[in-house]
Amino acid sequence: MYILLLVLAVIPGLLISYYIIRLDKYDREPRLHLLLNFVAGMLVTFPVLVVERAAARAGWDQPDHVGATIAFAFIAVALVEEGAKLLILLIYPYSLRKF
Repeated sequence: MYILLLVLAVIPGLLISYYIIRLDKYDREPRLHLLLNFVAGMLVTFPVLVVERAAARAGWDQPDHVGATIAFAFIAVALVEEGAKLLILLIYPYSLRKF
């Protein structure tokens, strides 16, 4: 079961990477940099999980309280996950001349 979940989690990123490689016919990004970005995106999930678990322990994921559920969904989950992805993008690929 865990293998299936891992495959389902990795496939969208691989498909997006494949699409980027195929779409860019004339000025292709180096595949090594795309691979490193992909790996960095996978590794950033671990610190994000720590923050999300801390928010869940603080009681933000209570299903019986609508306000806490909204705060958990939009702040603890969405903002933290997307912010971490943005941070990875700003640190690695945007600092390269090729990108």
